[in-house]
Amino acid sequence: MNTQEQVLVTPVCGVLYVDEGVYAKTRGVLSDFFGPIAIESPAYPFTWSKYYDEEMGGGITRRFLAFKEAREASTLADWKNATIMLERRFGNFDADGKLKRAVNLDPGYIRDNSLILASTKRNVQRVYLRDGIFAEATLFYRDGRWNPFETTFPDFRSGTYDGFLDDARKLHMAAGSELDKAKV
Repeated sequence: MNTQEQVLVTPVCGVLYVDEGVYAKTRGVLSDFFGPIAIESPAYPFTWSKYYDEEMGGGITRRFLAFKEAREASTLADWKNATIMLERRFGNFDADGKLKRAVNLDPGYIRDNSLILASTKRNVQRVYLRDGIFAEATLFYRDGRWNPFETTFPDFRSGTYDGFLDDARKLHMAAGSELDKAKV
């Protein structure tokens, strides 16, 4: 008897970019992959780190998208692999063969009590899924607010994105009765 529970979640994707045209194209492809966009965040200047400046240039912007259609949480590694291919599609390779991304994508999901993001980078707080992909519990929701972990990136720790995350959580919670029906 298979007692494995299906866990349906609300997909979200963080998008770092410089060029609005690239963002518009990326947004369209993400919608083709994940389904209709339910919520789009405002544009946030990404001033928290210079980590991506050499690769992407200055003036980086971050946005988030949340999608209407629930997905199975166990497919997170597939989402990250698909977004890696999208980063390559819109990027360019330099003379040394190194990818210079025009967009950086951070897929993940919202549940009632957490924001989980996918990563290709190993770190103490990340759990290996498969195919070189890790899952990170980036924030947890308790006492009516988003809370960071010790290892949470400064931009997520700051609360800057909490308004969007609140809206995405509400979307997930509103779909909750439908998600519960899907588990049966």
